[in-house]
Amino acid sequence: MNTNNNETVATTTVNATRKRMGRPRKHYWDINLVMEYIATENLQTLGEYEKWVVEQGHVDIFPLHPNIYYKKTYPGVDKFLGNPEGTSNARRKVQMTSRESRLKAIEKRHKNAEERRLEEAKKLVELQALQAEASKSDTEQTKDTNKTSTKIAPAVTSPKSDVAQCFKVLLEHNVSYDTLNKVNAEMSNLTSKQAKDITGVLLDFLSKKSKTTV
Repeated sequence: MNTNNNETVATTTVNATRKRMGRPRKHYWDINLVMEYIATENLQTLGEYEKWVVEQGHVDIFPLHPNIYYKKTYPGVDKFLGNPEGTSNARRKVQMTSRESRLKAIEKRHKNAEERRLEEAKKLVELQALQAEASKSDTEQTKDTNKTSTKIAPAVTSPKSDVAQCFKVLLEHNVSYDTLNKVNAEMSNLTSKQAKDITGVLLDFLSKKSKTTV
């Protein structure tokens, strides 16, 4: 029996020791001292109070969450901060309204930006449509111009036919092969008119020569 009792006492002692070895509880100023100290700081919400404590470096003497630390002795946010009843709620409403106003302003800017993008996209589509229409009109106009300017080319007598006629005349008058080669070389690059003129000259010359021979 004594052994069991000793074991129970030892276990309880160990558990108590472990609890004491945990993070030590901070001991902040008495609530009345804190309220007296912050009364002239014009703090209107617990959020403002917490920010002020951190900025002033008082985290070791003022609790960040006085409503939790002081529990039953905590008189409420307005009295704790030294303000008339309802000050904190009014302040929060103003902050909420201000926040909502900022959000609405941001939403409006985004909406305006989106509308501008849509308007620019619409103008771009219209411009592309106008450019396509102008290009189509130019193409059709070019086709019409080509049709109008296209004329039936007059029949051109090939120089070859006139040269052939010339050779025929020469052969009929027993002109030598060497002479024919020379004539061919001279007439290969002639125009139709030149070939006609030469053929006419040859015909006239050969005809006169034939008459003289007779």
